[in-house]
Amino acid sequence: TIHKLDDMDKLRGFSGDWIVQRMPKGDRMFVEKSGNHLKNAKVPKDVKKQLREIQGDFVFDAYLDGDKLHVVDLLVHKGTDLALEPLEDRINALRTLYDSTENVHFPMPTNCVSTDQEGLNKAIYNFDEDEVLIRDSKSTFMKEKEVHPKWIRYAKESIAKSFYPP
Repeated sequence: TIHKLDDMDKLRGFSGDWIVQRMPKGDRMFVEKSGNHLKNAKVPKDVKKQLREIQGDFVFDAYLDGDKLHVVDLLVHKGTDLALEPLEDRINALRTLYDSTENVHFPMPTNCVSTDQEGLNKAIYNFDEDEVLIRDSKSTFMKEKEVHPKWIRYAKESIAKSFYPP
């Protein structure tokens, strides 16, 4: 977590291309569908119904906020493990292969953009959110890890003083 964008300049090992996304509210979970069965999906029935309507098997990294599921990453698509693919490819797959519904939301240009280093500040401030997820577009998904060294949560100073991460 960083609280000032100037801190980004001190970080090393990044490609300079970014996926900037509104940080969804709610509890993080992995949603897996195999056939018509949802594994470990403790979600409301409307969300379950809409997930079952999606064709093919998948694993989503998502946040559940009430009766809305906000998908932020695609780890498996129709049986193909995508975890080692670059994030930008996984986000593009979510945008082109999946359609948002009333209760299941996928990345869209209104809540998730790609940018280079020069456009990073503008992309972050265009969201005007308290928290933004900034991820290296070339990063892969690190299975069984709580944190990722190339994913950054930008929390504005005002909420940083009142919120302590778990």
